Amino acid sequence: MRMINDSAEEATDLTASAYCGEKTERGAPGEDGLKNTDPQRDQIAGEMIGEQPGDMPTEELISSRFLFEPGIFTVQGDRPVQQDRFLHLSRDGLVFAAVLDGMGGMNGGEKAAECAREVLRKRFETSPPEPDMTGVEDWFRETFQQADRAAAELMGPDGSPLRGGSTVAAVLLKDGKYAFGSVGDSRIYLVRDGGIKVLTEAHNYFLRLNELLSRGEISDREYQAESVRGEALISFLGMGGLTMIDTGLSDEPLKAGDCLILCSDGIYRSLSSEQILALLEESGGSAALAALRLCSHACRLSRLLRISQDNATAVVLGKPATPPL
Repeated sequence: MRMINDSAEEATDLTASAYCGEKTERGAPGEDGLKNTDPQRDQIAGEMIGEQPGDMPTEELISSRFLFEPGIFTVQGDRPVQQDRFLHLSRDGLVFAAVLDGMGGMNGGEKAAECAREVLRKRFETSPPEPDMTGVEDWFRETFQQADRAAAELMGPDGSPLRGGSTVAAVLLKDGKYAFGSVGDSRIYLVRDGGIKVLTEAHNYFLRLNELLSRGEISDREYQAESVRGEALISFLGMGGLTMIDTGLSDEPLKAGDCLILCSDGIYRSLSSEQILALLEESGGSAALAALRLCSHACRLSRLLRISQDNATAVVLGKPATPPL
């Protein structure tokens, strides 16, 4: 993963290999900006969907953590360390869930994600939002700013700044009403009525480039030249002054069959939105099985294509609807 700090002109390469090796291109305005461009990937993924849970390789369950309620599954993939973190807490009927994806050389990303997770945990336990969600978007902003400062202050063994970072995608649920917040490029999906929608926006350099292009401040040629850095993050926990925070509050409560998916990029860079939806529909209404299938299929697909699989984490909240017979 790459990230750009506004104080630096150059992007910093933070991982040994790019997101699972998947080729991507920018989507049309209003889309999530990622399109699968590998027909072989689509064909293999399509053949895999519909397999029974017993067909999944057991070796992918090693070094994984599996919780039954809600559905949570995480795998290390081919990375040397697990830098993903997740959180699920509840009190007085209020549920708080989050996925964090660390980034940084050596153990910088792991420590940044762990630090940020503990800030989120402490904030929810000691100063939760109002039960009726009043001011919840401000609560998310304040919480993320605290996590950003804490991660930015981390020091390495030699006393120098650790320079790690982390994304975050988080949801608060109360009586079906939900609010969300995000920084970076981890995603939150809403699955409803047989469709799937991305609620969050990736805070990467493409976002800035698209704005400059739309205002006519750069040419198409300049856009293409800069797009090699397009996936570099421009807002992340640990940068020491967040530039972007996304928040939202639902207009209508979740209903039967609706579910929310929080995931790191190890999921959505391996599986398209349509593939994610199909895997949920085939999970028999089980959030636990849905989370397992998302991570397992992402790993299997990368293995079949002989490409590197990133850390992958999925948190599924709700009971996935099953398609009519």
